[in-house]
Amino acid sequence: MTHEEIEKKVIPIVAKYLCEDESNIDINADLRNEYGADSLDVVLIVMDVEKGFGISIDDRVADSIKTTKDVIDEIKRNVLD
Repeated sequence: MTHEEIEKKVIPIVAKYLCEDESNIDINADLRNEYGADSLDVVLIVMDVEKGFGISIDDRVADSIKTTKDVIDEIKRNVLD
């Protein structure tokens, strides 16, 4: 799975929980500061990503997720390794 394929699958997940249009998602933007996400939104994004990609993200790693790019990078670590 390529970076582009992962990104294409993650952006709709993030957009759903942030109530944003997919075209408005900047993968480098801070989920909390730029989109007003709270900790529950981030937990739900992580849970949906884990289910969608068949991976498990460590709780400490999940707590450190700030951007969509962080989510994508963690998926790459789990899927591509």
